[in-house]
Amino acid sequence: MQHPPKKTVKRSRNRAVWIILALCLLLAAAFVLILPKIQTAFPSPKMRITVDVQTQRIFHTTEAESLESLTVTPENGESYTLRMHGGVLMLESGGELLDINDAIAGELLSVATKIVGQGVVTEDASEVEEHLGDMGLIQPRASALIRYADGTEYTLAIGADVPNTTYAYCRWSGSPAIYMCDAGVVDALTLTRRQLLPVEQPKIYAGLLDELVVENANDRCRLTFTDGAFGRLEEPFSYPLSADAASRLLTAVDNFRLGLPEGTVTDENRAAYGFDEPLCVLELRQSSGVMSEVDASGGLETRLVDGQSLRFTIGRAEGDYFYTCEYEGKCYLVSRFLTESFLNVRRADLLTTRPADVGDLALKRIQIRTQAGEADMQITRTERVLPNNELEMDANGNVVYDIAVTLNGRESTVELYDELVSRLDALAVSSDVSPEWSAQDEPRWSIRLETETGLVRTVEAWRLDLFADVIAVDGVTLHCVYSEAIDVLTEGLF
Repeated sequence: MQHPPKKTVKRSRNRAVWIILALCLLLAAAFVLILPKIQTAFPSPKMRITVDVQTQRIFHTTEAESLESLTVTPENGESYTLRMHGGVLMLESGGELLDINDAIAGELLSVATKIVGQGVVTEDASEVEEHLGDMGLIQPRASALIRYADGTEYTLAIGADVPNTTYAYCRWSGSPAIYMCDAGVVDALTLTRRQLLPVEQPKIYAGLLDELVVENANDRCRLTFTDGAFGRLEEPFSYPLSADAASRLLTAVDNFRLGLPEGTVTDENRAAYGFDEPLCVLELRQSSGVMSEVDASGGLETRLVDGQSLRFTIGRAEGDYFYTCEYEGKCYLVSRFLTESFLNVRRADLLTTRPADVGDLALKRIQIRTQAGEADMQITRTERVLPNNELEMDANGNVVYDIAVTLNGRESTVELYDELVSRLDALAVSSDVSPEWSAQDEPRWSIRLETETGLVRTVEAWRLDLFADVIAVDGVTLHCVYSEAIDVLTEGLF
């Protein structure tokens, strides 16, 4: 029997294969190690760049008094020169110096007096000359010529964004290197001349607000405010607002500010700004009155404020932080953070769920009528006068009152009054009632509240079933309360 011939193993050939494989592995490892440097030195639109941002460098730093001027050239805007005058940057225009927005002036001054790089891309720009266009440094999106009082001049050029970072490429004339700068520098130097000018803010005083109309994608509500904080829905029906909702809206009104101006609104650009289909429309009516403000010297200034009506149209989102806003025929950017409250207004979220809670308003009369009896509590407040005929004040500067309480014509106690107010504040709705429900007889119980300012609130209730009473607040029926709520409220009164 014959066996197949044995194959001879060629050891020299195997050895060569292993040597080649080892060399390939070494080359691959070396390539992985130097890849970040290659990417940094030779960026391209298709390449993800990794730069060590720990190598922050301060190119130049000086005192503000040493700055003479700053000439900025945005990519798509006209050049302008800012000149130091009286310790602040002012815009040079036709031989005059104009004030600019304080916040912007501070940012530009910081850029010009402390020039900082956030990372080194390459120490010598000539090594990556063929990639300068990819970095946006052949035609920079912004440049700044900085002049100092001693005659020194530097140029700072801002290029494209560095991929996968919050930085941008930049060059500084004092060095052959290419660096990165942060978003604050980019934002400051890409502002146009028009965006520098201060915005004259409409004078809005939440304490004088009479009426606010909010129309957004969710709803349209007309709201009124009295006594500085008490709010009420007036349209599409009349109902008191919760104290939290009123406070939230008044705070949003008080904090509302116009941001950077974008230009005049025309028929041609209205749709581009989003004003043809706005996200929200605000209408404010403010009464005249006396308001106190802190003046420039830190003193308290009291002055008469005229009544006015204002209208703001919120168009569309502009990036992650702003909305467009039309006011008196011009477009501005407004903060999304300060405006979101109006865009999210929903009628159901505004209405009070504690119908007998009148907030901080002082009550002067409480009338409760039930099948078990009636309670009529009256409260009298008398200002406390000191021996020198001046009014006594508490630690917070509020007038101190002596309080007298009567119940059904007989002397009662402040403690009972405080307890009753606490119970009234705690009365809460338990559910909604069907819109088809209507009262067929006299109410089972009722509450009438009257404040020192003349506000009157009525709550009436009808039996719905064994567990719930339907209530009407100032004649409007929306909710139910637990049927035993009135027993808890009146315990000890009759």
